[in-house]
Amino acid sequence: MATTLSLEGKSLDELETTSDSLCDSENPDAYEKMGIMELGPKKVLRCRYFYLLWLLMFCNIIPITLLTSVYKLVGQEHINDDTFLSTIATLSSLFNSLGRVFWGFLVDRLSFKIPICTMLILWSTALFVFPNVFYWKAAEMYLYGIVVCLMFFAMSGVFGIMPAATRILFGHENMATNYGMVFSAFSVGSILSALASQYAKGAWTELFYASGGVCILALFVIIWIFDPQLPKRCRPFCFCARTDYRR
Repeated sequence: MATTLSLEGKSLDELETTSDSLCDSENPDAYEKMGIMELGPKKVLRCRYFYLLWLLMFCNIIPITLLTSVYKLVGQEHINDDTFLSTIATLSSLFNSLGRVFWGFLVDRLSFKIPICTMLILWSTALFVFPNVFYWKAAEMYLYGIVVCLMFFAMSGVFGIMPAATRILFGHENMATNYGMVFSAFSVGSILSALASQYAKGAWTELFYASGGVCILALFVIIWIFDPQLPKRCRPFCFCARTDYRR
């Protein structure tokens, strides 16, 4: 179906809606122009990608709530050095701040899909490794500090990438409202994960493994979200979600 988009007073007749056809198009800018869409909240609610983004945000909040609430408790059970633990808390905040700049830089270069996949792989790996760092007694303090900083570095990507993903998919005009709707998953997920943390209090290994599993689930969610601004060199690696269903 032909669709007409208006951009700065000009019209663009799009005869194809799949990235496969656009890759073979004589116009190399067609793929990028396809990404320029302005969707209001009502249209966003009718778009499948909104619900996938919502589910992605829901998955992200579970390890965030766990990490920010119990990482120091886990450290106190194995490390009797409050000064060291306070230092790691300070360093983790620094990695959290610098990470937002790093992930934002990646989004500016690669759009949102590749950075999110990279973030989730790094995050899940750190979550799976964290409960095991105390098995190496000689280096447990250093390993604890490294893995905590890596987890916060990965976590920072959520707040740097998700707003950009909302803007890229649904446009600039209603970005604040649209992102607010996506962010509602944060409230639901934080309540459920807080309840789970209280119910399984002390079973930190199982909780971190479960959080790592949630990151893997989020990875399977993101591969089905179409990225209209994905660089051409990255498209062969994104074999799923090659069709734009925002219309």
